[in-house]
Amino acid sequence: DCGTNFGQVSANIMVDIACKKAKESNIAYVTSRNCFHVGRLGSWVQKVAERGMLGIATANQALGKSGTLGLSINGESVDLSIDPTDTLDNVMAKINASGL
Repeated sequence: DCGTNFGQVSANIMVDIACKKAKESNIAYVTSRNCFHVGRLGSWVQKVAERGMLGIATANQALGKSGTLGLSINGESVDLSIDPTDTLDNVMAKINASGL
């Protein structure tokens, strides 16, 4: 639990924890909750790589008040509710159909 801390602070600690665990057992997986924007995900993978390890970083977005994910362009919003398994073509079709 990152305690709604700055994401960069939380991600830095998570990298340390993951690398320590990986050194002890050859593999590690960490996850967080109540963590805000961590910045460029590649920065954290790079920190892992600099320690001679392989890292994979992913992120999600908190659901909005309606319980869906959305996109805002020029002040206009559209509910995309993108399935993580959607293809790029499906995502682009949803954006194009929105008229934004």
